[in-house]
Amino acid sequence: AGSRAGRAKQAGTAAVPIKTAAYRFAHNSGVESLSWLYPDGQILAVGCQKRNVQLYDLRVSGTNAPPISVFAHTEAVAGIVPDGNCPGQSVFATFGRNEGEPVKIWDARMMDSTVGEIVTQYSH
Repeated sequence: AGSRAGRAKQAGTAAVPIKTAAYRFAHNSGVESLSWLYPDGQILAVGCQKRNVQLYDLRVSGTNAPPISVFAHTEAVAGIVPDGNCPGQSVFATFGRNEGEPVKIWDARMMDSTVGEIVTQYSH
């Protein structure tokens, strides 16, 4: 087997070196969206296809630390948008693609519940 670092993969006629990632995280679901939180990118928020948001704290040593995970929407988490105006940038919004699904506002410091929800009205 051996390490993948330093090996080359054939791409057309030129060999392209395969790089080793700084961090690798395992999911039990496909990734639908993601965003860095906090000014220095300490937290990676991942929106999954199985309705949940997972927060990975890069300050925790090693990559085997479990994420903070909450069910956020009725289907895939289509987007994660951090609030750049929030001191510390711990507040972010998530949204799904289902009609009537609210935009949810979260604070990464208190993930046990949402800070708020915004429900848009649809007219047909």
